[in-house]
Amino acid sequence: MCVQRIGALFPNAAVTVGVGGICRQPARIAASYEEARRTAEATQRLGRHGAVAVFDELGVRRLLFQVPDVGQLRRFAREVLGDLGDEYLTTLRCYFRENNSPQRASRILHVHPNTVNYRIRRVAELTGHDLDSYRDRLALQVALEILEALGDLPPGRDQRTR
Repeated sequence: MCVQRIGALFPNAAVTVGVGGICRQPARIAASYEEARRTAEATQRLGRHGAVAVFDELGVRRLLFQVPDVGQLRRFAREVLGDLGDEYLTTLRCYFRENNSPQRASRILHVHPNTVNYRIRRVAELTGHDLDSYRDRLALQVALEILEALGDLPPGRDQRTR
């Protein structure tokens, strides 16, 4: 609400808010402040001006936000994912979010499960990654997280399960 109010009062200003972890004891206030500061700073560095980011909700992004050079993150994502088109990126993201279930992903994407299977096979062929390999899956998932954090993923119908 604060960000919206400031936006209404000052339309040319972009306020970014970082929210630190919960303080159950006074001794934790300094750590929470530092989390909030780093979260807001990283959110701005990633080009997300005018956003509210909550430290406790960042998950693996806590680590990603520690990388000072956004270009390094983008390069990593592109090295892992190559030049996959929007359709493949959306399918892969949905497939992972649905715990590698072509059936559930197909319902969300409104395609046949065979289409999801075909696209996932094509992703493996195009990227050279083996989706049966833990390390390859992890690299693909981290690359997708990077692109999502940077706002570089296409908007898709797979946003339901986050």
